[in-house]
Amino acid sequence: RDSVEEQTKAAHAERRRHDAAVEERRLADKRFADAMDQHRASSGKEIEALQATVAAERQKHSEALDAVEAANKQLREDLQSTKEQCEALRLTIEEKDQLLQIAQRDLDHQTSMLRGEIETLKRQAAAQQMEAHETQTRLQRDLE
Repeated sequence: RDSVEEQTKAAHAERRRHDAAVEERRLADKRFADAMDQHRASSGKEIEALQATVAAERQKHSEALDAVEAANKQLREDLQSTKEQCEALRLTIEEKDQLLQIAQRDLDHQTSMLRGEIETLKRQAAAQQMEAHETQTRLQRDLE
C-alpha cells in the first residue's frame, strides 16, 4: 500500500514537472514570437529608411538633371562640369541601392536562421512531449 502511495505521489510529481515544462515551453515560444515581431518591425523600419533615402536621392538626382538641362540651354561651356555632377549623383544612387540590397540579403539570412531555430525548437518540444508521454506510460504501467 505504501508503495502504491509513493508511486502515486511520484506520478503526481512527474505530472507537475511535465506541466511546468509545458508552461515553460509555452512562455519560451511566446518570448520567441515577441522577439520575431520586434525583429521584423526593426528590420522593416531599416529597409523603409533605406528606401526613403534612395527615393530622396533619386528625387535630388531628378531635380539636378532638370537644373542641368536649364543650364545647358544657356551655358554650353559648363557642359563638362555638369556631366561630372550627374555622374557623382548616379554613383551615390548606386551606392544607396547596394546598401539596400545588402540589407535585404542580411534580412533574408536572419529570417532563414530564425526559421531554423524555430524548427529546432519544434523538434525539441516534440522530443520532450514524447519523453513525457513515455514516462507517463511507464508510470501508469508501474501503477498497474
